[in-house]
Amino acid sequence: MNLNLINLPPTEWSKDDWRDAYAGYCKGNMYGPKTKKEYYDMVLERHKQYEEAHKPISPELLQKWVEGRRAAKAWARWRGCDMNGRMLLQVRAEVEDRGTREIAERAEDIAVDTMQRLDYIVESIRKRRQQ
Repeated sequence: MNLNLINLPPTEWSKDDWRDAYAGYCKGNMYGPKTKKEYYDMVLERHKQYEEAHKPISPELLQKWVEGRRAAKAWARWRGCDMNGRMLLQVRAEVEDRGTREIAERAEDIAVDTMQRLDYIVESIRKRRQQ
C-alpha cells in the first residue's frame, strides 16, 4: 500500500503515487470510468473542497453568527416558543411527560430487581430447609 496517498496531499504526490492511485481507482471504479486527466482533476478538486471545508472560521463571521443566534433566541423567547418554533408550553409538557416516564421506568426496574432478589432469597431458604 502506498502511504503517500494517505499521508500527503495530492499536490505533493510523485508520478508513481499518481499511477498507484489511478490503478486503485480503476479497480474500484466508484465514480464511473474516467481518464487519467479526469481523475487528476477530480482528486485535486476534492482536495480543494476538503481544504475549504476545514478552513478556520473568521472571527468576524463567528461573531455575526453568535449575535444572530442570540437575537433569534431572544425573538423566540419573546414570542413564547423555542428555537425550533414549538410553543414552550408544549415543550414543557413533553419534558414533564418524559420525566414522569423515566421515573416510572426506574421504579419498574427497581421492582423487577427486588423481585429477583426475593426469589433468590426464597430459593436459598428452601434449599437450606431441604438439607
